[in-house]
Amino acid sequence: MDFTGYRRFLGHPGVLRLFGGMLVGRLPTGMLSLAIVLRITSDGGSYRLAGGIAAAFTLGVAVAFPALSRQIDRRGQTVVLIPCAFATLASATVLAVLPATSAPPLLMATGALLGATLPPLSSASRTMWPSVLDDPTVIDAAYAADATFQELIFIVGPLLVVAIATLVGTAAAIVAAGILGCAGTLVFAASRISRAWRAPVMPGRRNKPLRSPGIRVLAITMFALVGGFAAEEVAIIAVARQAGSAGASGVLLAVWSLSSLVAGFIYGSRTWPGQPAVRVVTLLVATSLVTLALAPQRNLLVVAGILAVSGLGGAPALSAIYRTAQQVALPGVVTESYAWLGVGNLVGGAAGAAVAGQVITTRGPSDGFILAAGAIAISAIAIGLGRRSLVEPGAAGPSAGPAAGPLPRSIAPASG
Repeated sequence: MDFTGYRRFLGHPGVLRLFGGMLVGRLPTGMLSLAIVLRITSDGGSYRLAGGIAAAFTLGVAVAFPALSRQIDRRGQTVVLIPCAFATLASATVLAVLPATSAPPLLMATGALLGATLPPLSSASRTMWPSVLDDPTVIDAAYAADATFQELIFIVGPLLVVAIATLVGTAAAIVAAGILGCAGTLVFAASRISRAWRAPVMPGRRNKPLRSPGIRVLAITMFALVGGFAAEEVAIIAVARQAGSAGASGVLLAVWSLSSLVAGFIYGSRTWPGQPAVRVVTLLVATSLVTLALAPQRNLLVVAGILAVSGLGGAPALSAIYRTAQQVALPGVVTESYAWLGVGNLVGGAAGAAVAGQVITTRGPSDGFILAAGAIAISAIAIGLGRRSLVEPGAAGPSAGPAAGPLPRSIAPASG
């Protein structure tokens, strides 16, 4: 394995600060849903109320992310991210101090506001890497690192929530998420690179992200893929409980996530031949088949072994998807294009978990794994059918000024 790409990426002036700030600033996405549930239920509220607030939080994120990302494309990153950072901290503090006996509409509105103020750091960072880096191999490593290390957000985030809730209290866990999100965003947004970034100015009518066929394909892919992952997560918890070891679900999920993390790190350490769309289809088909193999299993050691294999496709596929999105997005709306992929992610995750919960309740964990495998297969079909829209350049033209960095190149071999 060759880690030169990673070293050059993180060693580029200012990138380590950006990447670290981005990871810390995104920790609330891995903390707040769990923290909200613990906060409300520990204060005497029902799981239904807690779930409603968590859903409102997710809805707030899904609605606001494209709008905030659109403003980043139009006005720059700092002017959007810094107000969002302080608004997130304020909203988290309000939600933390409101008792569970407060009016449900008030609690849900506060949860939605918290989601709506969450800074779109994922979109901002993914848009920025091509403007900072000029070597395609290093850019590939940047997207691989982004897709790989986001797994840490969903490993470290819940652990932080449990630790803080145990030591200080559940309200403190929500506030801590707000503090981390605010601090990480400020580090990112105050950097010279973020302050200098501007989207290319396009003459005439402003583009809209969903006018790109490639972005539409990738958004549908993200919806189905993350829906499958969410269904698989619910099925993992259910099979562990059915085996009489509910606590084992945490170990199984950790095995799954760590497998994805390691695979993503290896994927970004080398150059791959062929088109990214073909690689994504291959990865997702293999992941779907391995996930299907979980359906008849009840031995948790066997389940853990299969999860270690099924996790290998996650981060590499996401890395190729994020890289491809940068290349097929229309000029001037790249940040918002990533936001629409995020919407597909959020809506797919919510739908996958909800449908899987219903299926597992009525039919058992096996059907939950079958549902997950089917959803992942649909994501592979979406990429396969839309592959022609993923081989055209996202943008090219003389109006992309130097602040926008290198123009997106067409998808070519080794552009993972």
